Amino acid sequence: ILISAIGFGTGGTIQALAPAEATPYVVVAVRTLIGGIFLLCWCFYRDKIPKSFEQIPLRWVLLASFCMIVATLSFFTGVSQIGVAAGSLISTGITPVWAAVIAFVFFRKVPHAEWYFATILAVVGVILINGIGEIPRDKVLYLHLLILNGFAYACYICVMPKVIEKLEP
Repeated sequence: ILISAIGFGTGGTIQALAPAEATPYVVVAVRTLIGGIFLLCWCFYRDKIPKSFEQIPLRWVLLASFCMIVATLSFFTGVSQIGVAAGSLISTGITPVWAAVIAFVFFRKVPHAEWYFATILAVVGVILINGIGEIPRDKVLYLHLLILNGFAYACYICVMPKVIEKLEP
């Protein structure tokens, strides 16, 4: 989990420090490749590779993969113009809101009382850090991409239990 958090937490910084020619697509591709190889090795090491292809819930795996592709592409494209700090706060701040909406609409799950308090704190924090003001017209698309990132990541969070329940012994 620690290695994953380090990889997740340094993604925006990697984008900011990468050569100018490194588009968000290149950063996403390299990050995904490294993460995928690491996870495959970890699964082999922990003997968690499914014994047959039929055990893999392909529909849910493909949906989760699509969510991660959308999330990472929208994140790196958004932070390339909004900035790593503000972009990370926006996408992270909106994710729990989207997750609650998705969980309620598709799974009829209502958030716990603590969720409301934590979400209000997150939204207030995003507002305090980023301020309330006019967003330059040329940055609006990138703001929407960060909101899309939060939505796609929330979808991923809601889909992954379907993948795990089919693969766990």
